[in-house]
Amino acid sequence: MSAIEEAVTYINIAITKIDEDRIIAGVELVKREGTEAGKASWIPYVVMSLYYAREGDRRLSVRQTLLSVCYEAMRYVDDVTETVIYRCGSDCFVRSIEYREHVRAFANQRGVKTVIVRHHTKFIPNIMQLANDALERGESIIAAL
Repeated sequence: MSAIEEAVTYINIAITKIDEDRIIAGVELVKREGTEAGKASWIPYVVMSLYYAREGDRRLSVRQTLLSVCYEAMRYVDDVTETVIYRCGSDCFVRSIEYREHVRAFANQRGVKTVIVRHHTKFIPNIMQLANDALERGESIIAAL
């Protein structure tokens, strides 16, 4: 993996509202590595299976929960990362500038210089499997690989 590839972390997010009381999310932090054939290889280094349940009278919203997911994922970015690229297919991510501004300040405290937020419509099966795992377990799990 080149130094440039090593300095970039992609954070892929899938988030779904199950009902008024539950939201699930699957997240993977990955590095991109070029291959000799010119294709990209994606190497995950942290995976997250996140479960959010309603507490008290406060309703859960995907927009607010997605921002919490972005912050949580940023906590696990490795020390060599200078650029973070968030990718999510949620309609909330269409307003990416709002997320970028909120996450940028937190990222700068962690040594990340650049934050890019992309509405990404390509289906990534791994992260949906992580989200479904959170629903089955009824709790969050975060694992470094």
